[in-house]
Amino acid sequence: MAILLLRGKAGLSEFSDQVVQQADVQEMVGRINFYVDPEAESAGYDKMTSLLKIHLKDDEFLAGRGDFAKAAPLIYDL
Repeated sequence: MAILLLRGKAGLSEFSDQVVQQADVQEMVGRINFYVDPEAESAGYDKMTSLLKIHLKDDEFLAGRGDFAKAAPLIYDL
């Protein structure tokens, strides 16, 4: 998440030790909290719902939702 917020992309080159250890990346990592959201959890494992909420400095926030592709459980045999 930190890489996406800072670099706008998350390919393999963004996850090298050199990039991940940069001060701005480490600072952003410290600002990210992952937790189990009751709404996402209630969707069930076949949905793999992810909820995203970004708190801005002015007490506003951005929110988004990502639902795992419908075919994915078939592909990965969950």
